[in-house]
Amino acid sequence: MRCFFLVGLISVSSHVLGQAPYVNTVDKNAARAQETITIQGINFGTNPAAIKVNFGNVSVSPITISDQLLEVPVPAGAAFDNIGVLNTTNGLSGYAKKPFFVSFGGSNPFVTSQLSTQSDFNSESGLYDLALADFDGDGKQDAATANDNSTNIAVFLNTSASGSVSYTRSTLTPGFKTLHVSAADLNGDSKPEILVSELNGPRVFIFKNNSSIGSLSFSAPISITLTGGKLSTIGIRDLDLDGKPDLVVTDHAFNRIFVVPNQSTIASIQLGTPAAITVASTSVTDGLAIGDLDGDALPEVVTSEFLSPSGKIFVLKNQSTPGTIKLTASLEIVASTTISNLKIGDIDGDSKPDLAATALLASSVFVFLNQSTSASIQFAAPASVSANSRPWGIDFGDMDGDGKLDMVVASITQKAVTVLNNQSTAGSVSFLTQTINTSFINRHVRIADADVDGRPDISFTSIDDNNLGIPASKISVFKNLNCVLPVITPAGPITICSGVTQRITASNSISSTYEWFKDGISMGAPGASTFIDVTATGQYTVTLTNGACSKTSSAVSITVVVAAPLGTATPNPVTPVCIGGTLTLSVNDVGATNYIWTGPNAFSQQGRSVSSPNFQASQAGKYSVDIMVGTCKTQTASVIVDAVVIPDVNVTFVGNEIICQGQTKQYSISPSPSGYTYQWAEQTTGDVTGATGATYTATTTGNYLVKLRSIVNPTCATVQTTAKKVRIVKNPVVDFTAPSTGCIGQTLDFTDQSVVDSDPTGLDIQYAWDFGDASSASTKNTTHAYAAAQTFNPKLAILYNSVGCQASKQKGVAIQAAPALAITNLNNIYSFCPTDSLKLEVAGAFDSYAWSNGKTTTFSYYKTGGDASIEVMFGTCKIKATKPIVKFNAPTVIASADPASIKPGETSQFTASGLVDYTWTPATDLTDALISNPVASPLLSTTYKVKGKDTNGCAGEGTIPLVVIQDNALSSLVASNILSPDLVDTQNDTWVVKNSESLPQCGVTIYDEHGFKVYEAKPYLNDWKGTTTSGKILPAGVYYYILRCDDSSGDYVAGSINLIR
Repeated sequence: MRCFFLVGLISVSSHVLGQAPYVNTVDKNAARAQETITIQGINFGTNPAAIKVNFGNVSVSPITISDQLLEVPVPAGAAFDNIGVLNTTNGLSGYAKKPFFVSFGGSNPFVTSQLSTQSDFNSESGLYDLALADFDGDGKQDAATANDNSTNIAVFLNTSASGSVSYTRSTLTPGFKTLHVSAADLNGDSKPEILVSELNGPRVFIFKNNSSIGSLSFSAPISITLTGGKLSTIGIRDLDLDGKPDLVVTDHAFNRIFVVPNQSTIASIQLGTPAAITVASTSVTDGLAIGDLDGDALPEVVTSEFLSPSGKIFVLKNQSTPGTIKLTASLEIVASTTISNLKIGDIDGDSKPDLAATALLASSVFVFLNQSTSASIQFAAPASVSANSRPWGIDFGDMDGDGKLDMVVASITQKAVTVLNNQSTAGSVSFLTQTINTSFINRHVRIADADVDGRPDISFTSIDDNNLGIPASKISVFKNLNCVLPVITPAGPITICSGVTQRITASNSISSTYEWFKDGISMGAPGASTFIDVTATGQYTVTLTNGACSKTSSAVSITVVVAAPLGTATPNPVTPVCIGGTLTLSVNDVGATNYIWTGPNAFSQQGRSVSSPNFQASQAGKYSVDIMVGTCKTQTASVIVDAVVIPDVNVTFVGNEIICQGQTKQYSISPSPSGYTYQWAEQTTGDVTGATGATYTATTTGNYLVKLRSIVNPTCATVQTTAKKVRIVKNPVVDFTAPSTGCIGQTLDFTDQSVVDSDPTGLDIQYAWDFGDASSASTKNTTHAYAAAQTFNPKLAILYNSVGCQASKQKGVAIQAAPALAITNLNNIYSFCPTDSLKLEVAGAFDSYAWSNGKTTTFSYYKTGGDASIEVMFGTCKIKATKPIVKFNAPTVIASADPASIKPGETSQFTASGLVDYTWTPATDLTDALISNPVASPLLSTTYKVKGKDTNGCAGEGTIPLVVIQDNALSSLVASNILSPDLVDTQNDTWVVKNSESLPQCGVTIYDEHGFKVYEAKPYLNDWKGTTTSGKILPAGVYYYILRCDDSSGDYVAGSINLIR
């Protein structure tokens, strides 16, 4: 089974796990063509014919093999990719943790003169994309295309020879226009298939490869439909490390990627159910790169938006186990400019794969240095590297042979490709930008050796310029002409005994000639041999010539010492060594004066028998012993040492760790190494009797693990895996309460009384009510009202959504007819003003009434808006009715005067709004007291009030104080002559001078009957209560006032006040 997880999305399909090779280490991540590299791991077997080692879609067989070690020559056509080891008997592969690339030993920096002129090869119309792979197994990178203006695709058989690029073209017919193309061996037969995505469509077409050397042959296409998609880039990588490469496809239609599990066998290509995985914060996906970013050997998926100015890049962390694919959103990078394509590789040489993105509108490549840890994925801020305009496709390869990954970038608007020559160091990004002029604009680019001379070439799509009407649709190639600097191995100095032959070998450069020199004198005409056998003392060099290139190596010093010959030395076989144990090496005694041992991890010891404690997996491999006589070497022998090493073995199972009571869970071991016994155990209770197979079926809750012991060396300590939990939960026992009878329209309570597992963690308990009348609910407790008089059978089903375990129960409810219940108003009005209330009532005779405002009569007055409701009882039936009512807001009345103050004889325009009718008071001095905008002309200051009702019939009012400014303020003052502040009534409590409050320029002085001043105020605010200015109460009597104003020219008004107490 395989599962996919992201935001709750799960897809499951059948799958059987097999024993795949497991790659632990590769001794070199870059090497020359034909150079031998060493691969350590397990499950390689011992039959070299059953193993193919893949270097970026070009495969070779090992030259040395043990179950834990392979020695493999690097093929000339190797491209930047993770090395894969394929077992051709079961079709399963294991992959190196880091990518490998060819580094041929050229000269740095790269210059444009190191490329040939452009070679072009016609494709089908509308060439868009190309993929490189050795389709016929001859070691040369062939090519396949995607074409957006043809229903055919072109396939190019590579017929090149060193120094000359040539192809033979044929066509395949998917029957639809295509956008992107990829190639990979899907069924494990060592023949890469061709995959193309449909232009603006939902299909991927797969052409199964049946080719043989020199002859291309493909089956009719298999079509996979990814529903609703407009498919774009196809990525192919083993996501769950089950030995089969899976498909990842981006989508121009929605914010998602598709993952398609690979279930192929050698005989047939079979793919599982596609899973659409949502990518948040975008609308579509396009760019795609797949690689391990955090060092856990699981390749992450990185995708980007399609032609979006925000330039978002999304990293999906891979948390898969064999048989279960799990991708989770991990990181969102905002580049803030349009991103077109992505590539993953170690740019700065710090052993962490970095991320490169072509920035379409910025005419540059963004490099994000990897700062991830095992706990989190993170990148540094981007370093911008200048490229040509509108960069699109990108690929990695070592163009100058200096051991650093260079970048080549295509341009969709400029007739050029950009070579970015890597000068970076750890933590620092630096490139030299070189522009290579092309005959046409271009889109996608690939770096791989086209003419099998051991130097990576540049292949790219020359595309039609539809804007200018220039057709192209050609695959174009620039050959790499960088000269190779030969290196001789071993490097010396070397001392050998007389009669011993020492072979020295120059680095391989295919189709080159080698001229060997001893002490500066040629040892013969140049030839194809990369080695010579030396028997004489001297300084040895080699001159490598290829076309115009001719380079000479550094000298290797070899000294021959006279010594008697010895017998043949044969190292004793070594039983696979336990991790943490002691490695013992020995050789038969041939009478040598010394035995010098060398091996992995810089191992070096002397003696016929040597040992090394605390043996580790990295020390497995080939050990050599030099047989010495004095200072000279008479012979060298070797022995392969394997380790009793178990890779990162895990116990796995398909699906959720929770299962239902009565179910079982089958555990498997992944990977399942041969040569070991298994003992299953539960973490707390110990070994499970009889559980010694590669699988175990758990029937009880527990944390299960497996212990492994070596068969070939049973003295090694057992190694146990991390325990993996399975939890068996109690199935739901469903029960609920509900009335056995009810009435039509009555709200009935349905209450869950079920018993579920005591620990709800991770169960995601789901409740499904089916009321038997096509209605349903999904809450734990609920209510329902039936609309027909009959017996219904409501049912409650409970499901643990994460695992199942569904159970249900149903009961009967008899529903009878009941009087209709409706809330009414006598005038059929259900809205009211803020100062009013609304009378609601129900008709009919019921046993009891309960209004939502607490009233218990047949009617009730409501003073607030909202839902008014009532529950009535009719026998055993409880019936409820609800009526929405509206309480209007008070009208907002706005009244104003223009101007706000006038002089006698002048007018002011009144304006009021917010009402539909208007009444002004006082009505005197108004042109019309019943309109919204009368004109006022009072002689004295007056406050006017306007009243009326709004559109809802609700009353409102507003006021306007209108000030009349007199020409002589004194004449506006009218004083009262009575003051009675102490009487029980409220009249004449203060002495009032009319209009004084609005005339701040006027003041008053008050005298007693003897002429003494007792009070003075300016302005006067009508607040004198018969006291002195200081507040002392004056006796009753007659007092005299004088009113003066600043604008009265010395005039005044005088009079008397009768103070009564």
